[in-house]
Amino acid sequence: VNQTAGLSFEQPLMAGQEYESDNSATYNPVVASDTENSSLNPSAIESEVGVGIPEKFALKPNFPNPFNPSTTLQFDVPVKTNNLELVVYDVLGRNVAVLYSGAIRPGTFKFKWDGNNSAGVSMPTGVYFAALRADNFHQTIKMMLVK
Repeated sequence: VNQTAGLSFEQPLMAGQEYESDNSATYNPVVASDTENSSLNPSAIESEVGVGIPEKFALKPNFPNPFNPSTTLQFDVPVKTNNLELVVYDVLGRNVAVLYSGAIRPGTFKFKWDGNNSAGVSMPTGVYFAALRADNFHQTIKMMLVK
């Protein structure tokens, strides 16, 4: 495992893969995770390898649900999007954590939420909502954290 600036890359996913450079920053399949508690969100988004490009945006039900201590969110992106957001809210509508915000290429993605807020504080038992927003799309799912 190579480590640079607090990131670790899972070498087995990269072994035996051939990569062609087209001078872009996109290489598949790579999974990155924070190893030094840096400003990078400690939960890594990962692409589903071998899955085709979806036909429409979708936020799938999280699993497991109810969950403790973490749950996986899966979503589909049919086109390159410059402004996708995946955000967790509490029952009062307060922003708990921004799980992803930014540009993303087409594909199916998974994100593991560890039940912590943006400051890294463990959230209490309760109902939470995950919202996916992109372009003219918005979908929300209900999640239950049980401790």
